[in-house]
Amino acid sequence: MLTGIIFDLDGTIIDTREDLALAINLMRADYNLPSFTVEKIASYVGNGSRKLVERSLVETELNIDESLQKFVNHYSRHLTDNTYCYNGAIDTLEKLKVKGINCAILTNKPETATLKILNAMNLARFFDPIFGGDSTPFLKPDPGALNIIIDKWGIPKEELIMVGDNYTDIHVAENAGIKSAFFTFGYGIKGDIEPVYIFDDFSDLLNI
Repeated sequence: MLTGIIFDLDGTIIDTREDLALAINLMRADYNLPSFTVEKIASYVGNGSRKLVERSLVETELNIDESLQKFVNHYSRHLTDNTYCYNGAIDTLEKLKVKGINCAILTNKPETATLKILNAMNLARFFDPIFGGDSTPFLKPDPGALNIIIDKWGIPKEELIMVGDNYTDIHVAENAGIKSAFFTFGYGIKGDIEPVYIFDDFSDLLNI
């Protein structure tokens, strides 16, 4: 029986590709660099904002700290222009809440952006705690932040599952000793570790 679910955010609950791509391309435009496609930028997502910026500037020798700040400034102005929830996400979260299932967010996206998006989309009410990539010293797949959530809840590990769309989510679950579920509709990659569950529709979580 599962009594606690820890969710990734981008590519799992919400599709942020368009807005992330817009912010990255605005940052690149600041340096007179050509735009990338949404698909290319989406392939860089999953290891935090700094890594996203590094991957987006791999052909340059630009200062990453400066470039990261430019990206953050652009993204903060376009957080929810085109971002949306995946089909079935809100309905499923409502049903999990009614069932009394504990739900948390563990994302490598910075906390400020995470909270602004969740609040703007009326999603924050479903999750406690909400950890961004800078909420703790740990980024997935390091299990440090996940272990904090596990300790906070006091739920046996066999009753917990990490849900995400990227290998970082599967790895962090493995590293923390809990089950994992991989969401195929996202834009991450599964990687070399097999998750316990694979699902194609958000509502499939209710069958686990």
